[in-house]
Amino acid sequence: MIFRINHRLFEFKDIVPWQNNTLHWFGLTDGELWIDAGNDTIYEYSDAALKVYQTASPYNDYYISRFAEDLAEILPFINESVPYEIYNNAEKLGSMLSEWLELHIDNDDDNFIDNEYDILSSFYVNRTLFSSHLVGGPVISFFRHRNTLKLFWNAEHRLENSEYMWRCPKGSCELPYREFTEAVNAFYSEFLKNMDKQTENALNNSRDGVFIDRKQLIKENQNRRNGFFHTISGLQDKTAPECEDNILHLYHKMIQEIQKVK
Repeated sequence: MIFRINHRLFEFKDIVPWQNNTLHWFGLTDGELWIDAGNDTIYEYSDAALKVYQTASPYNDYYISRFAEDLAEILPFINESVPYEIYNNAEKLGSMLSEWLELHIDNDDDNFIDNEYDILSSFYVNRTLFSSHLVGGPVISFFRHRNTLKLFWNAEHRLENSEYMWRCPKGSCELPYREFTEAVNAFYSEFLKNMDKQTENALNNSRDGVFIDRKQLIKENQNRRNGFFHTISGLQDKTAPECEDNILHLYHKMIQEIQKVK
């Protein structure tokens, strides 16, 4: 089973500056990103999309730091082991939550929203990348049960001609959790190493009309490195905290209420 987070930074000379012709650390992370998941590739555009957008690169073109930040935010939750019953049906959780909310939408029940729905919904959201910075971006969820990780995605956004935007509009795979942590560590290590080089290039090579706060760039590069490595240092291969007991209780309650109306 192959799982790898790939990226490629654009060269410093080719990065478009931001407002007032400035460039900063985040802007310097401009590049391409794609994920190998088994035999599929996430964040790879379809042939139809490449034709519509007239781009040579088949991969997601955006600031890599956005993905790195979003992934780092949910890693502590992915690290938790969820009950097998939820893990086994995780692909259905998002749609079931929508059904559950629909059952209560006309009841004006704040207790349901605050103490039931929001809790279980957050459980799902905290393990999901929504790629909201991209038009029709893939939604990728990660659920761990003990030493196994399941990831699944939905990228079924269609173009105006009804063709799929992404080459793999839907899929799932399982892998040992240790392989996931190794892939995550490899991605951040490589990304930060490349950003060291990118920072060095920005410091040593000027561009006409482009302003870079060199002291701030050096400081942020180090701060980002420290922050990302602090996050991934919390990943545990062998043992993991269990999610709260009330999650399984709410999950059962949701299923029972949905089944009652069917």
